[in-house]
Amino acid sequence: MIFSLEFASAVARHQSAPAQPPKEDAETSDATLGARPVTSTPWRVQQMAVSLDGRQLAFTTSSISERQEKTEEFEIYLANLTQSSPNQTPRQLTRNAAVEQDIHWSADNRHVFFNVEVGDVAGSYRDLQPHLYWVDVQSGEVQQWSKDFVGSVNHYAVGGERVLVAGRQG
Repeated sequence: MIFSLEFASAVARHQSAPAQPPKEDAETSDATLGARPVTSTPWRVQQMAVSLDGRQLAFTTSSISERQEKTEEFEIYLANLTQSSPNQTPRQLTRNAAVEQDIHWSADNRHVFFNVEVGDVAGSYRDLQPHLYWVDVQSGEVQQWSKDFVGSVNHYAVGGERVLVAGRQG
């Protein structure tokens, strides 16, 4: 389950709370006050990134057992933060034989960048050099960035209207 906490109200509750909760409260509830369910997934949530406009949540998943046995457990999902509920089913954005990681939103709030070090986005499983991709959250189309770059993309950063890439040629 993914929850949302409003920062200002959480800080206010924390500042006004007693040092020790009453004994009956501590034993009967493990829920954080003010927590609002956003969505749920059967997989382990690996990373989360909120769109710059605050309306969408992208997250990557991995296996519950933390083993890398089935690539279908390693995908990117999308949840709408404006209509969150515990019954909201997240929309799967990627369906491939790759392990997506290091997600970041683009400035247009429509694309999620990610890199792949294990597996292949375009076909059946095979290990390639790390590459940078993005997925269009409306269409689900995945595109590789810097296709002409011969080498691996080791790190990247999204800053405003540009992407900075650290790669290794060869």
